[in-house]
Formats: sequence, structure tokens, C-alpha cells
Amino acid sequence: MNAQPEGGLQTKIGEISTDDHSSRIRALQAMLDYILAEGAELKLAHFVILMRAASIVLDRELD
Repeated sequence: MNAQPEGGLQTKIGEISTDDHSSRIRALQAMLDYILAEGAELKLAHFVILMRAASIVLDRELD
């Protein structure tokens, strides 16, 4: 009764490839872009500033 993920792939906790890491960061950036647009539409200046700061930190993570 050893359950394995689909495809028989096994990964260790904390073991993330570099490509997977950067793709996750890009996904977060895409979400932040959407949030920034919504925050700007709602005129939430402080919220937009915080989300922009988070986006900048993610950009630096990719470098």
C-alpha cells in the first residue's frame, strides 16, 4: 500500500529544481500584476506600493 504520486515521480521535501523555482516566481509575479491592477483601480495607494515592493523582491530573486 505504498502510494506514489501520478507518474511514479518521487521528490523529497525541500528539493526544488532551479527551473521549477523560477517558474513559481514568475507565477507569483503574474498574480501580483493582477493584484496591482485591481488595487490601482480601487485607488488603494498603500496596498499598491506594498505589492510593488513584493514584485521588486521577486525580480531580484530571479537574478
